[in-house]
Amino acid sequence: MNAHGLLGIAHAFGGRSAEAITSIDHAVRLSPRDTFLSDFHLYYAFAYFQGARYDLGLECALQSHHLRPGHPYPLLIGAACAGHLGDESAVRILRDLKAILPIVSAKWVEMTSPYVQAADRERLIDGLARAGL
Repeated sequence: MNAHGLLGIAHAFGGRSAEAITSIDHAVRLSPRDTFLSDFHLYYAFAYFQGARYDLGLECALQSHHLRPGHPYPLLIGAACAGHLGDESAVRILRDLKAILPIVSAKWVEMTSPYVQAADRERLIDGLARAGL
């Protein structure tokens, strides 16, 4: 099941949101109470962000954060989604991210973002800027 989830995140980072979601759905169907459930929610968040479905990306990022609160990436993608939505939670999410990952900056995100397509990386940085980064 984890292999399907990892295939999903590879599709998301490669610019194929629909294929990503199909793969992650398959992973979750195989093991709905898996120990990787927080990761699956995070993979969904990255996939939904790539597909510009920011509301679903934010929802999945928050679910992932709830299941694994010390992990910075649910907060990173959640802040970007909330920033694009103009959601008031963006500032709080970004504050929580900075508490976990104080080195976060636009330059850091640009250098470490796993999205292959430049447009996806730019949207990620733009969403974070809208959140206040």
